[in-house]
Amino acid sequence: MKNRIDKRPENLWSDDIWELYCFLQDWKEDTKYIFWTDRRSRRPGIKEHLYLIKDIELNIGEVSYYADSTDVEIPMKDEELIIHLEHNDRGNIQSSQAYVLLDGMYKVDGGVEELLARTHLRLPVKSDIDEAKYDEYGVPVYNHEEPVPYIKPTPQQFAISSFEGFLKYSGITYSEDSEGEVKSVTFEYDSTDDAPGVVIKGKAVFGKKIKLRFFYGEKASHVLRSENKKDLIKLINYINSRVDLGLARIYMEDGDEPDIVIASDVPYDLTHHGGIALTTAELITESSVKLLKELAYPIFEFMHGSMSYKEVREYIESDILKGNHNAMILEWIDDFNKKLR
Repeated sequence: MKNRIDKRPENLWSDDIWELYCFLQDWKEDTKYIFWTDRRSRRPGIKEHLYLIKDIELNIGEVSYYADSTDVEIPMKDEELIIHLEHNDRGNIQSSQAYVLLDGMYKVDGGVEELLARTHLRLPVKSDIDEAKYDEYGVPVYNHEEPVPYIKPTPQQFAISSFEGFLKYSGITYSEDSEGEVKSVTFEYDSTDDAPGVVIKGKAVFGKKIKLRFFYGEKASHVLRSENKKDLIKLINYINSRVDLGLARIYMEDGDEPDIVIASDVPYDLTHHGGIALTTAELITESSVKLLKELAYPIFEFMHGSMSYKEVREYIESDILKGNHNAMILEWIDDFNKKLR
C-alpha cells in the first residue's frame, strides 16, 4: 500500500488530478467505499457495484510532444490516478483498478464530480452503504442481479459531448438542433473592443464529418453589400496566401446575406488526441474565432471606406500576422512550456 502524499509534487501540472487525489484519500479514510462501473468487463452486460477502496496511486509521466496538422509541436504530459478497488465475487476477492488519466494541460470543467463521472465512479450515500452486504473483512459482496447493458457511444456522440463541454468551459452561449440523426450546435462570441457590435457566430454540424463554420452574421451582411466587395475578395485571397489555417479556409459567401466565413471539415478520427487540452475541432474553433476577431476592425473599416486597400493590407501584415500565423496556438503552448523550465 502506498503512503499518502501530503505535499503536492513539484512536477505535477494538473490541479484537477491533485484535487481528486486529496479528495479520494480523505474519502478512503472516512467512508472507504465507492461505486464503480467496470466497462472493461467481459460479462454479458455491465452494472455498477460497490467497492472497497484499497489504495490510491499517483503516477506522473514524462513530457512528450505531439505534432498537429500544421507541424506545431504541442506538449503532452500524462498524469493519472490508479484507484485500487476490491469486492467479493462468489466468495473470491476480486481486485480491480479504475484509471483517471489526464494530460497535465487539460482543465476539467466540473472538478472532482466531473472526473469521477468520466471514470464511471460514483460516491455512495449513507443508505447505499447501510443496505449493502459485506464479508467478514468489510469487503462488499457482489450482487448478482441482471446487469444493465452498456452501449458504447458513437464517434459522433463522443465528439458532441466533448465539443459542448469545451463551449461550457469557455463560457460560450450555445443552442442545439437536429435534423434526423444529424445534430448541430450553434454558438456566438461577444463583440470585440476594436469592432464593437460585431458578433462572431459559429456552427458545428455533426454528420459524416464535423462541419465547422465561423462568420460575422447580420452586421456583416449589411456592410458587405458595399461597392468595395471586389477589393474585399482580393483581400481575402491575400489572407489565404499568408495564413495557414490547416484544415480550415476563409472565403466570402455571396448571396442575399453575404458574409466572411472560415470553414473546416474535421474527420472524427482527428477529434481526440489522448486527452490533450483541446481536440482538433476545438483548436480550429479557438484559432478561427481569434482570427475573425483580429480581422474585424480592418475589414469593417475598409468596407466603411475608412481604410484603403493598401492600409488594410499593411495593418494585417504588421498587427495581425507578424510573421506568425499560428500565434494563438503557439501562445497557448508557450504558457505550458514555461512549466518545463
